[in-house]
Amino acid sequence: MSNHDDITRRPLKSRDTRWAAAIAGLLTRAGIRPNVISVAGAVFAAGAGICFCLAGRTTHHWVWSVLLLCAAGGMQFRLLCSLFDGMVAIEGGFKTKAGEIYNELPDRFSDAFIFIGAGYSLPQFDWTCAISSPDVEGEE
Repeated sequence: MSNHDDITRRPLKSRDTRWAAAIAGLLTRAGIRPNVISVAGAVFAAGAGICFCLAGRTTHHWVWSVLLLCAAGGMQFRLLCSLFDGMVAIEGGFKTKAGEIYNELPDRFSDAFIFIGAGYSLPQFDWTCAISSPDVEGEE
């Protein structure tokens, strides 16, 4: 039994592909730690969120298209980082106690970066609705 047979992980078909194993092996041999990969995923997500936000503010159609393509690319790279951080940690033997936090926390920030950026891209979006309390009955 290998050192990662006893770990419960979500089944991902992409984890079992040759291309994913090859890239994870390359990252492992390069000595890139999984925590760095996790943080890189959050950076890609922040870039995607910024691209979404800027896309909602441009008046040039070609810029809008480029920004949305960059946002989509940032989201895909974020997902790849999420795939590879686990593969490098488990299969590469770089698993640490802090790794569980680095595996989950950047993912939560990544989701927020993308959704907030997408929200800001909408011209009719009003952030006051997200932070204000509902009217209490009887108050005007």
